[in-house]
Amino acid sequence: VDAILWCGYPGQAGGAAIADALFGTTEPSGKLTQTWYKEEFLSQVALTDMAMRPSEATGSPGRTYRFYTGTPLYSFGHGLSYSARTVDLSLHQAKTAKAEYPRAGEPGLFQRIRAQLAMSNDPPAHSADRAQSGRSRSLGLQSRPGAHGVAMKAVTLATATVVVRSQSTRDAEQVVLLFASPPSGTHGAPRASLAAFRRLHVRAGAVVTISIPISAVELSIADETGMLAAIKGEWTFWVGSSGSPEAVATLLVA
Repeated sequence: VDAILWCGYPGQAGGAAIADALFGTTEPSGKLTQTWYKEEFLSQVALTDMAMRPSEATGSPGRTYRFYTGTPLYSFGHGLSYSARTVDLSLHQAKTAKAEYPRAGEPGLFQRIRAQLAMSNDPPAHSADRAQSGRSRSLGLQSRPGAHGVAMKAVTLATATVVVRSQSTRDAEQVVLLFASPPSGTHGAPRASLAAFRRLHVRAGAVVTISIPISAVELSIADETGMLAAIKGEWTFWVGSSGSPEAVATLLVA
């Protein structure tokens, strides 16, 4: 078998869409949204075991692309196309905005991540302490827990530059998946996390360059209490599927 066309809930126009893909009228660009395990996985993990992380005690290899330590049949993000491509990836640390640290000198990336996480992890103040206006007091307004997280995502700490080069005579929709992996040896950390994705229209033989911002969210992991924590060391980023990198770059957090 050279290829498998997997269709999930294709709908009433699914037959025509499948025919267009098979006969080359359209360009397949879909990516798997889950990990496809080998049959042996069924004997390694009990149906009642919902733990994500691998366990020596139970023999579980873990679940999902983030923690699975085995070799999947098809990895998360896998997908074939009629068009060939090459990909380059580079990472650049963003300069510190003066408004971000008006008194300090140029802080290290680790310090900048910790400062952003501190805003996100701070518990919301009691409504009585926060209600300054009569309207706030009368309505008992609470600040949104996710508001700091949105602000944190808005601060770019680094930039991933991805260059996609078409090696085909066909125009194609290209999906760029950017994964991040924390420094090796980080206890309890996922093996990989999807940091960002983009869909691009790439003409035959063309070169497309995109920039993807990286915030403190992508450079941190959740600790045992569920709070985001900054991790020092060399982070690895790659473009491709979760199990098959096409281009790799590293970013030192110090």
